[in-house]
Amino acid sequence: MALETGTYVNDLVITNPTGSDSISVGDDHIRLIKKVLKNTFPNATAARAALLGVGHNYRSGYTDIGVTTMTDSGLSLTYTKLSDTSTLYVDVITEAKLAASWTTHNTQSGFIRLVYSTSTTTGISPSTSDDAVHIKENGMEIVAGTVQLGFATGYLWKITGLAAAAYTFKLQGKVTHTDGSIEFVDGTIRLLEVEE
Repeated sequence: MALETGTYVNDLVITNPTGSDSISVGDDHIRLIKKVLKNTFPNATAARAALLGVGHNYRSGYTDIGVTTMTDSGLSLTYTKLSDTSTLYVDVITEAKLAASWTTHNTQSGFIRLVYSTSTTTGISPSTSDDAVHIKENGMEIVAGTVQLGFATGYLWKITGLAAAAYTFKLQGKVTHTDGSIEFVDGTIRLLEVEE
């Protein structure tokens, strides 16, 4: 009987068993294969992730938002999801300029969130409006006009539970007080579809 010994997959001899080996010794070969697979992949306790698709969009320009309700920033991406069971990861990098005139408040915050369709956040984590940038009046007092500061901001969202279909994902923003605004300048939105 042609039965090698081995510890790892590369120890297996591809020509074994030979045609002259009896069927009754086949179980020795099966046990050897199981042994070397478990030794070679000792931590394989679950299926590994597979990348199914990638989406990307770059927006050149800006949108100035001076309201306290979520408003589209102009940065969006349309992507057709391939699998009902996959997870989507959406990453946004943009410049956010936060402005305040300090007429009645000494703080100003700009918020961002990701939505699909018009304003749906179902399956998106986090689904809340998150504080992207914040400024406080102390040390930035001005005689007249508006103070504006620019920040690079990035965020990553995880999206589960969506069926395979086409979706348009959009970045939205708002401010705490209407005596200022948040301005989204240029920006990149990227998407990875992963089967986990």
